[in-house]
Amino acid sequence: QRDRDQDRETEIEREEQFCNWRKDMGERMREREKLAESFMVVGPTLNLKLLKQTQQKVSQCITLSNLLSNQYAGEAVAQYPTALPPDIPGSIAMFTIPKGVSFRCKGKPNREKCFSFAVTSRSGMTFYGTSLVFYRRVSKKMLARVTDDNYLPLDDQTEIFATYSLCFLSRTPVMSTLRRVLC
Repeated sequence: QRDRDQDRETEIEREEQFCNWRKDMGERMREREKLAESFMVVGPTLNLKLLKQTQQKVSQCITLSNLLSNQYAGEAVAQYPTALPPDIPGSIAMFTIPKGVSFRCKGKPNREKCFSFAVTSRSGMTFYGTSLVFYRRVSKKMLARVTDDNYLPLDDQTEIFATYSLCFLSRTPVMSTLRRVLC
């Protein structure tokens, strides 16, 4: 009788372990079903932060000539989900536009570039990013807000472009798939 009870308890424990294992595997599989953890658009914001100082001394005010000759730190303009999961590093925007946001007004902007990168969080989790960097026309209204010039020496024909980036972040290394989606 005692051996049967012990055998029954052992069998119940094994069933519980198996159920827990299946539940754990199911959660892991659901996590892996996501193609991307996050999607973000990175570009210039109204609070431009100088990325690196050029050889010339840059004044505190942002004039049109300063705007065109410097590079600025990109920030998330939009993202999904609206709050990044806690294990994704907050400096991810820096990886999506490594050379910084730049502005151009002459000719046609460069072609878009697509590249991949990997970032490891403090918890040790690796995130794989795929980013498409391109130039987008900036409205004169935004330029007026960003620059300290009261008068922007632009005619109606002049267009100013800024660097933007579309970026997918994933926990699985599916960079080639994400590259096909973006490019």
